[in-house]
Amino acid sequence: MQGISVKIISYNVNGVLNPLKRSKILSKLEKEQAKIAFLQETHLSESEHAKFKKMGFRYVYFSYKLGHKRGVAILISNGLNYKHIAETKDESGRYVKVTGRIEGNEITLLNVYAPPGSEWLLYRQIFVLMVNSQGVVICGGDFNIRLNPLLDSSGTSTHCIHLIRKVKSQMEELGIIDMWRELYPTSREYTHYSSPHSSYSRIDYFFHV
Repeated sequence: MQGISVKIISYNVNGVLNPLKRSKILSKLEKEQAKIAFLQETHLSESEHAKFKKMGFRYVYFSYKLGHKRGVAILISNGLNYKHIAETKDESGRYVKVTGRIEGNEITLLNVYAPPGSEWLLYRQIFVLMVNSQGVVICGGDFNIRLNPLLDSSGTSTHCIHLIRKVKSQMEELGIIDMWRELYPTSREYTHYSSPHSSYSRIDYFFHV
């Protein structure tokens, strides 16, 4: 965004019902000086998501699923001059999109949690939301897919190659960029550890279009 720098952090929190855990995550966000946070798998109800507003984040946008499953939230710090324009959310706790102005700059934020085993339709829906958005578009979250099985996994990838090819083809067609991979085309860094498979993988991303 022109003239300003805003730090955005994304975490799969794997449930923040516990007040102590919620407090630790917020303390970490404060320590990292994050102005915007994307949280996945919050496992919170509507009223529980609203509690973030009392913890330094005046603007809280979320999608949740009944039964304390899934759930995503976008937290925007009190320290940002944010003016809200629009919000779109999934009814199954998989994504939430907000459009607004930060310090006068129009921006769209899209936070995603793609549950394990998600089908092509969800990824396509996310990409369509991105290209039909206004201003600077930033999409982040837990996509549960290894776009480059050789570099994004320390072991043998179990993901469907056909799905990976469709996702990458659609990204190329629409001009969607994997921001970290754009900066580090041959590097290995991981965001997730699977104990059953004893392997690391990069399944969390920030995309830009």
